[in-house]
Amino acid sequence: MLRKVVLISLFLLFASSILNAGEKDSREGGGMGYFMAGWQNINLSGLNKTLGSNDLPEFSESQYSFGGGGHGIMGSFILGGEGHGLNTESKSTNLYKVSVSGGYGLFDVGYILFRRGGLILYPMLGIGGAGINVSISEKASYDFNEALKNPKRGIELSNGGFITSFSLGADFLLPLGRDGEGTGGLLIGLRGGFILPLYKGGSWVYNEQEITNGPSADIRGVFIRLAIGGGGLSAGKKPDQTDKE
Repeated sequence: MLRKVVLISLFLLFASSILNAGEKDSREGGGMGYFMAGWQNINLSGLNKTLGSNDLPEFSESQYSFGGGGHGIMGSFILGGEGHGLNTESKSTNLYKVSVSGGYGLFDVGYILFRRGGLILYPMLGIGGAGINVSISEKASYDFNEALKNPKRGIELSNGGFITSFSLGADFLLPLGRDGEGTGGLLIGLRGGFILPLYKGGSWVYNEQEITNGPSADIRGVFIRLAIGGGGLSAGKKPDQTDKE
């Protein structure tokens, strides 16, 4: 479910950003939409300890991330959003298959510190939600009717909460077209920073029911990712330029 929400959010953000890129604005501005991929550190120390004590495999806290987002530029301010999924990692024992996955979405606010041509440098603050899923299932093979007779052959647990992100970004717009209103082209960007939960831990849930005594696990730590997409920057009006309309 979390992955579907992330993918739908990415599509809407990408589409809205491209549309915003073509809007007229009396200030220097524009809009960008992009796909992102990189590396993300997460906290699985408590979960790994619990899995290991139950003879189940442990998982790496270093994960690949994939996703995307978009933002609009209004003068020196940046407003946008992004969503990311973590690569699903699966391991097996003689009896069970265990998988861990996760994802998060953020609303972003940034401020442009440097802008020259198509290059923009900015810090970014993000606030949003994140979740981690753990799936444990039996490895024995059985048909559909057997599954219906004994549906409790596996369990899927989820743990979510609110997060905040602090990052530094650098975007470069490679011009592919230009007119009197601005420049459009290919965006290449780099963003790095760290994520922290807004409160300690979260509740594990199984079949929409809260589970007590769950181990700690959340999305926190440093990240770095590459962005590729497109958009446009408006030329803006010069100080002595007035409307003739």
